[in-house]
Amino acid sequence: MKHEFTTQEVAKILGKSTWTIKQYGDKGFLKRTAVKGSGRTGIKYIYSEEAVQACAEKIGVDPKWEDSDRVFTRPQEQPEEKIEVLTEYCVIRFGEFYLTDNMGLNTDMSKAKRFDVEGEAAKQYRDKTQGTLVLIQTIAKEIA
Repeated sequence: MKHEFTTQEVAKILGKSTWTIKQYGDKGFLKRTAVKGSGRTGIKYIYSEEAVQACAEKIGVDPKWEDSDRVFTRPQEQPEEKIEVLTEYCVIRFGEFYLTDNMGLNTDMSKAKRFDVEGEAAKQYRDKTQGTLVLIQTIAKEIA
């Protein structure tokens, strides 16, 4: 997970004053990104986690990430969803249109000619018509 920090947060992390952090940024010692913000100049700076780590290594200090007063939480893992494929078939698409049973075109997918997924007929029709083969699946998914 990547984090961005303000000048005040970086000062706390590195144990330096905000003035020192601004000087590091002005001299290119600490990489920063200017963004529109409030204040006298109308801009503020943000610092990436990698830039803060690199600066800490240059000045010989261990960054104290917890001193930034931020609470970092790891995203909780979602339980694996159970999905069951009920039906599947292929259709041939031409942009917004689908090939129909009578070899016409229609924008309604429900009227499209359906091909067996494992058969060769769909590939042969695709090659003849220069369309795109699209897999259509009807699924059932448990919602927790």
